[in-house]
Amino acid sequence: MTQERPNLLVIAPCAPPQNAAEAIQVRRILLQLDTSARGRLVTMRPDGAAGTWSGRDASLELTLTHFDTQWLGLPLHRFTKRLLMSHRLARFHMPDALCWMIGLTSRVLRALTEKPDVIYSRSYPMSAAVIALKLANKLDVPWIMHLSDPWADSPYGKPSAANEKLEAACFARADAITLTTHGQAEHYCRKYPDYASKISICPNVMPEPEEVEAWRAAAPAPATDDCLHLVFAGNLYGERSIAPLIAAIDCMRLSRPELLKRLWVDVYGKAQEPSLSMLRAVPDVIHYHGSVSYAASCAVQVAADMVLSIEPDLAHPLGNCFMPSKVLECFALEKPLLAITPKASETDVLCAQGYGWAVTANNPQALAQCLIARIENLTQLRATPAKPAPVRYAASHVVAQLLSQVNQLIAARAQ
Repeated sequence: MTQERPNLLVIAPCAPPQNAAEAIQVRRILLQLDTSARGRLVTMRPDGAAGTWSGRDASLELTLTHFDTQWLGLPLHRFTKRLLMSHRLARFHMPDALCWMIGLTSRVLRALTEKPDVIYSRSYPMSAAVIALKLANKLDVPWIMHLSDPWADSPYGKPSAANEKLEAACFARADAITLTTHGQAEHYCRKYPDYASKISICPNVMPEPEEVEAWRAAAPAPATDDCLHLVFAGNLYGERSIAPLIAAIDCMRLSRPELLKRLWVDVYGKAQEPSLSMLRAVPDVIHYHGSVSYAASCAVQVAADMVLSIEPDLAHPLGNCFMPSKVLECFALEKPLLAITPKASETDVLCAQGYGWAVTANNPQALAQCLIARIENLTQLRATPAKPAPVRYAASHVVAQLLSQVNQLIAARAQ
């Protein structure tokens, strides 16, 4: 007898075909869920052209067999959404700029044709958790809340009594809570000891082999010249800046100028000032290509010698408790990582285990020396086989654990 698929209501405002780190993670989770579960994805209608901050990326389009999609939007969606998310209205953005979606919760309820077995919410944005809280209370079903980043204690936000209250309400109501890293889980276990038994780790996941093979088929031929080809693919905004790399290039210009001719850096993605000006200030070394599709950015990384990852060095207790998706792409692409990352971060620990080299953002001399060493040992770098990726970051492994939680919650409710 075939076991019936669990019926999930997935609340994920940031989902494919948006080109954003959270949307890419949601895509990989959904692809695996589609093999063993069924249900509905509730997400935000994408707006804007490809290459814009919230644009549709054709390479991330997703067709599912056992899930349908409810797109949430507003009248005159593009204009209205931008108006409501304006920085001028920031004091009303609670818990975040996508809080307008919370007002559409009743629309989600009316559209349901079947009561779900379990609600699964993905935050960022944190508004997803508030929507799920309302739905879980209304439908009286179990709820798994996933936080990709910290909420009220986020290094990227300002302290807020309102956010503390919303976070506490969600932690109290959720039947299971998943965080992406050990550091985040430890933080919340200390903060909410009464809910510690509900907290577990559901890490970000790496691409599956089929996805990687498609990138390899589209990739340019690997370089055979004597240049170290370094690729950064991602968005540069806020605290995530290209400045540490520029400072390292300046150090090399003073100490080993002849080696700069053997350093070629390609940068793909959207950039805000001042990173945009810095990227264009060193055209002899850095080649800025702007925004491209996710598939195209991964294809060029296939041909690179190393992949660059940039994390801001924040003076915050949770500043080193993040796991960038870029690191997981390196695992799948079998590429060594050059990581600008805080000391003792998740990335720093993985680099120390043999997956690449890590330096802090405030030490350009160390970054310059790392680049010099890789250039001088380029033949060895290209010949060294990649270390096998950790199985714990495979999407199939992570979703198997998620489905185990789902089935436990269904069984407990049946009793």
